[in-house]
Amino acid sequence: MFDLDYADLHSIETTALHRARKKPSTAQRTLVSLSQLDKILDTIATKGVIPRLRYRMKSETRQELNSLRKYYVIQSRQAKTAALDRMIEALNEAFNALFANDPRLSSGDRVAIATMGLGLCAPSRINEILCMSVDDYVSVDDYAQRIADT
Repeated sequence: MFDLDYADLHSIETTALHRARKKPSTAQRTLVSLSQLDKILDTIATKGVIPRLRYRMKSETRQELNSLRKYYVIQSRQAKTAALDRMIEALNEAFNALFANDPRLSSGDRVAIATMGLGLCAPSRINEILCMSVDDYVSVDDYAQRIADT
């Protein structure tokens, strides 16, 4: 550490940038680490351990790391969105199969899908779902066709 000089610091910066180019998911961490490096070196220099090197990350490096970070965030969000769309489609198909009394569904499948449907309505009331008996049922009234009580 006592032999550390400005060229070594820029070599560290270059190596970190190359690694972030190979794996953009590490760009944010690399950006934070290099930003902390100059603060750490300033603190150590203030304490008199090493001479003041006045290292700052190159603006080009900062810009490229920010670009890599943004690119990774956009790509990961697109992948998550595509997966979520497929999951929602699968959930819709499961509910349709339950309502159509599909013979492919086992009793356990029916209970799991029904529980999930009830849980989606009021997740904080899961204890009521878990306390229901097998014989419980729900009927849905069409309130538009209901005769008003007089």
